[in-house]
Amino acid sequence: MSDDATTTAADASAFVLEGDGSDLDAVTKWITGVRRHLHQYPELSLHEEKTSSFVFSLLEQLGLKPRRMAQYGVVADIPGQVDKPFVALRADLDALPVTEETGLPFASKIPGVMHACGHDGHTSMLLGAAAILLSQVKAGNKPKLPVRLVFQPAEENVAGAKAMVAAGVLEDVAAIFGGHIDRSYPVGTIIVHDGCVNASADLIDITFTGKSCHAARPHEGVDTIVMASSFVMKLQHIVARAVDPSEPAVVTIGKMTAGTAFNIVAGSAHLLGTIRATRVETRDAIRERVRRLAESVAHGYGGTVDVAFRDSVPPVINTSSLYPLAQDAARAATAGCGEDASVRPLPKANLGGEDFAEYLQHVPGFFVRYGAGFPGEPNYSAHTAKWDFNEDCMIIGSQYLAQTAVLAGAKLANQ
Repeated sequence: MSDDATTTAADASAFVLEGDGSDLDAVTKWITGVRRHLHQYPELSLHEEKTSSFVFSLLEQLGLKPRRMAQYGVVADIPGQVDKPFVALRADLDALPVTEETGLPFASKIPGVMHACGHDGHTSMLLGAAAILLSQVKAGNKPKLPVRLVFQPAEENVAGAKAMVAAGVLEDVAAIFGGHIDRSYPVGTIIVHDGCVNASADLIDITFTGKSCHAARPHEGVDTIVMASSFVMKLQHIVARAVDPSEPAVVTIGKMTAGTAFNIVAGSAHLLGTIRATRVETRDAIRERVRRLAESVAHGYGGTVDVAFRDSVPPVINTSSLYPLAQDAARAATAGCGEDASVRPLPKANLGGEDFAEYLQHVPGFFVRYGAGFPGEPNYSAHTAKWDFNEDCMIIGSQYLAQTAVLAGAKLANQ
């Protein structure tokens, strides 16, 4: 990155919230400007240095005392009527290695890097929620429990949540809330689902080893291209016949590399793929089946195999006891949307991964999806060059997060 194409802490001085956060129009204007600035200066996972500094400075402007965590994570606490436990609200900071093609006037200025998954929006939403909550504190209406604002790095490479947990972000936290922008639904919709909202995600890393030889004398070698091809074909049997058809699951091999020349039998083959499942038991069963199948195929062809599962996250399974609370918060957040307001469950399984699941391994929590579609426009997929979202969803997300903090504080303080 060049020095003239980075977000700096000094840039935050150009983004000052008008008023105290009680005026939603002013908050909307502020977070829209913040989002567009972040969108122009995206940073990849584990490289969010300037983004982190920018958010840190904005939190200081709001009167908070932010602190660093897990290198580029930022955490700040809003006081409640008691010192603890906390209600945590989480957003993610990182971008993707995508070259933007949206044509937006605030398109990415960083070559090959783009906010193509809405994390610029998530960060801005949480800042908006902070402003709203602080306006209530200033008016004498502190939430029952203090609120912890969590700005997490490295969601895209699923390293960030683990690092934040290891650094102690969940210390004294009673529950955590978050959400994700989704162009599949119109603005005014919040998907509030009791159950699994994101699948587990495992990276499969497999290396078959055989014996290289001249292509004219294949009997002298062990062909790993044949071995790997056989494995990929047999792999389709796992989901089709070994998984309950009522349970969504996917096993995909996305990359296979083997061989060095057209006339040499390949001595090794490397495969990369992914497993997705909505139940932990299904995920574990598929992993074991993949391992056993790979070992069986390798043995049958006279080779060996190494199977590893890495960059893994469990499914995001919302805490059922928080479902009514999340519904109430969503209804309050969408109340100003009129006929466009809609609070409903997930209509079909979502097999995308999300490392918010790491927090749910330790504390109760709830994860929603914010409708952010453009009426009449193509629904470009996230992680692609033309993806953008409807910014009108952001103030709804800010209100939802603020409302969950208030409602969760009231609920959990009485437990």
